Amino acid sequence: MRKVFIFLIFSTMLFMVVSCSNNNNNTSGDQITTINDLVYEQKKIVNIEITQEQKGTFVWKLIDAAEIQAFLETISNIALERLPSEQDIAFMDKGLKFVEQGLYRIGFYGEDKNPLGDFLIWSDGKIYIRDNNVPDGEKVISYLSKVNHPEIYKKIMDKTNEMTAEGQKLERISATYWLGDEGEKTIEYYIKTVEEEFKDILSEKGDIILSGFEEYDLMLELVLAKKEGKWGLYDNRGSKILDHSYEAISNHEMPNGYKANGLVGVRNNGMWGAIDQVGKIVIQPEFEYIDLNHYEEVEPFIKVRKNGKFGYLTRKGKTLVDPIWDTTFMDVLNVLENIIFVKEGDKWGGIRIRDEKAAPVDWTLIPPEEAQLAFNNWKYDYQHNFYVHQIKNGETSIAASTKIFFNEYFRKNSRRIRSLPEFSQEQNPDFNELAKFVYENSENNLEDWSITKDDFSETVKRYFGDLNYIDQTSTYLEYIDGKYIPKGWSDHGFYIYELTDLAKGQTREGKDRWKAQITGYYFYELDGDPDETYWKSRNAQVVWKKIKEDVEYKGLNFWQACDRLAWNNPGDILEPAGEWLIEFIINDPTGDIYFTYLSCQKKGFQID
Repeated sequence: MRKVFIFLIFSTMLFMVVSCSNNNNNTSGDQITTINDLVYEQKKIVNIEITQEQKGTFVWKLIDAAEIQAFLETISNIALERLPSEQDIAFMDKGLKFVEQGLYRIGFYGEDKNPLGDFLIWSDGKIYIRDNNVPDGEKVISYLSKVNHPEIYKKIMDKTNEMTAEGQKLERISATYWLGDEGEKTIEYYIKTVEEEFKDILSEKGDIILSGFEEYDLMLELVLAKKEGKWGLYDNRGSKILDHSYEAISNHEMPNGYKANGLVGVRNNGMWGAIDQVGKIVIQPEFEYIDLNHYEEVEPFIKVRKNGKFGYLTRKGKTLVDPIWDTTFMDVLNVLENIIFVKEGDKWGGIRIRDEKAAPVDWTLIPPEEAQLAFNNWKYDYQHNFYVHQIKNGETSIAASTKIFFNEYFRKNSRRIRSLPEFSQEQNPDFNELAKFVYENSENNLEDWSITKDDFSETVKRYFGDLNYIDQTSTYLEYIDGKYIPKGWSDHGFYIYELTDLAKGQTREGKDRWKAQITGYYFYELDGDPDETYWKSRNAQVVWKKIKEDVEYKGLNFWQACDRLAWNNPGDILEPAGEWLIEFIINDPTGDIYFTYLSCQKKGFQID
């Protein structure tokens, strides 16, 4: 009651100031248009909102009937003059007036967010309003206040500052759904920050629904709320539907701006599942990846990944195609019938779907190459680009994407280059170094950490081709009863890798042979720890400084900054540890790509 009384006093004072201002500026015989004439059906107004136009952010609103009436009386007699089209264009300065700092929009709304008018006010008090209530086909008429009203602007700012100081500033949160024949429906709530980390969610009428949560997201009839890092689900009256057990949610807008009236992704213990719009668990959280493609009429099924393999589910959560494939996709834009294309190794096939039932795989249903590449499950960043430009087109120029690919490949498979022994096509690698490389790039027995003689042989063939050697004990491995058992060793730190030269030739057998020159930049194990201040390499000190001072690196973590440097001339600021010059053949370029080495030379590398 006290709040209404104070606002009535403020409004009355404004009314007196505005009335005097208008009376002093009206000339006899003029036909006066006022804001009152252009805010329609005022008795139906249930909400007045103030938004900061330039930022598009909600500031505060009035929902109390007495406050609304007082505000309407305050502005009712502000005199306006009609703007001819050329003056309207000149005043708006080709739209630049809309992005000026300090511009506010005052909007008037009825039930169901029905707009009943609005006006703009700038920091100098100039007021601009358009008459949108014109017959179809006629131009909208614009009006400008006859005089500036800085006192109104000041009161808006005073109210904004007052509410901010009292912790009453509200943030609007909304979601719009398309409901078919019913048209679109917008769900809207308000967020009030109670403390620095905690927020309340309020209804349109200002009633508190939930209090003391960290974050909120909206469904059609429900509210997702985050507490202590976990998401739970509530109805729009605040009653709990699902416990706080999900560390992440996937509830994004579609490209058309609508939220999907369908499944919402939820993650529990690192695995993804989905709930429907009433909170029922439709897909249990047991997948590493789940693609909730929301255009059901275009792609009616859900792609999932489990244990590194892909499959499909129906939207009811039923398994359609078991997750056993290296790659799966639907080419819905080019293939009219429901066919799920699958890949096993380098072999493609297709599975026809009828009435949500899958037929056996048909290995004659092969997607076109363009689709294979577009939907392929690429393992590394820019592997697609590397395949198209280098493998297919034979390019040797080094683009940023090529550098990114090589750095990521060797960062994820560091032992494939870091332990690579020196050798040439005329001279085999030293067996001690060869054995160390082979062991580090083989799957070992978890009981005694050994690898078999056959596993050793397969890894040698994979990475070195038909190399002659004798099974024997080495510096790093004992050879006993057909098994290689490690003696123990350790390598420290890590590298980022810069591709500096790339050339292409052919082997005697006519296969493509590649030669790459790669520079390695060394870092200590603890360089990525922001709390470690003493044992930091010189390279790490440079990276941390870059993150702190360079605008292009701000917001990146240490590892992201290192990877960015790999394709941004790292040699300008980092100390290189050494260099590899390798010759190799590329295998499985569209899948789990790997190199078979033909030679390797090293320079530097005193660290290891």
